[in-house]
Amino acid sequence: IKHLIAVKESLRRFRLTNISFKPISIPKRESRFRERLLQDFIISFGVLLNSLKLDAKRVIYLSTNSSILLTAKIIARIGWMASAHYYFVQHSVLESIVDLKKENYFLELVSYRSSLERLNNKKIKYILLGASIQRSLHQEMPGIIEYCIVFDHPYIFQDFENTKDPSKNLVFSFFGIGHKKKGLDIFLNLAKEAFNYTNNTLDYEFRCTGPLTLSYKGNCNLKYVKNINFSAAVPYDKYKEECELATYALFPYSKSSYRFYPSGAIFDAINLGKPIICIKNEYFNEIFHSCGDIGYLCNDEDSVENVIKEILDGFNYDYYSLQRENILKLKE
Repeated sequence: IKHLIAVKESLRRFRLTNISFKPISIPKRESRFRERLLQDFIISFGVLLNSLKLDAKRVIYLSTNSSILLTAKIIARIGWMASAHYYFVQHSVLESIVDLKKENYFLELVSYRSSLERLNNKKIKYILLGASIQRSLHQEMPGIIEYCIVFDHPYIFQDFENTKDPSKNLVFSFFGIGHKKKGLDIFLNLAKEAFNYTNNTLDYEFRCTGPLTLSYKGNCNLKYVKNINFSAAVPYDKYKEECELATYALFPYSKSSYRFYPSGAIFDAINLGKPIICIKNEYFNEIFHSCGDIGYLCNDEDSVENVIKEILDGFNYDYYSLQRENILKLKE
């Protein structure tokens, strides 16, 4: 509920005031595809009825899956009912188009990739959040690019006061949810290596800003990191407070990460004026290319480790301030 209220307040800043919420029943993730298909058809049909009632010209799905996408596209093609245009925001689910095991015909038939390829027409559009994502999708599925719209990740930047003196205690923070796919293993290993590094001259700590997945319970490297939390969700205020403690925001994702969807957490770091330490991939390359020196764009895990050791050897406050200035210019 708090999240929905925050969304409503954010939209009001753009003069979108006639906003209402309608609760719906969502099928369980572990449900069989046939069960989800029926339930998602009911959801899509309900969306259609509401769009007809409101005489809506655009219907936007901010989250989707294979059965929702397929049933919504079927309904969108129902002649006189299909006056509205349908838009589907492509986020993390898009990554599944390369995970398909082609030896299983049924899984291939009901996959998200298959749902993307079918029933496209001029009233169906896919929203891609970044030019690098468009390029990656073009390489993988060139046939649907004509149905795509591309713009940068929407983010509402806020003003903040930075009172932290980074020279007193360096904080290397993992931004966002702690997950293997987001490089948490690398982050934990970096914390361990920093602990074993004896040349550092500064106080420092490694921290997590969000919850960790349950698979990390009992991980022997957790002892090198602070603010370990296995809650299902962290209140936004607590998450923001934790992010504000950071000196540097770490994104040790693999080179193949974020080919098909953007990182919202990196904009949290930019919003708070935190220089970034990350491993090169297409998405981060594009951000650094357009924004300039806002941190350290590293080739691999070893390069990230070397950067951290250099910082621990002697923190360059002037260079850090320059990186922060570049980030603030980006926000403007």
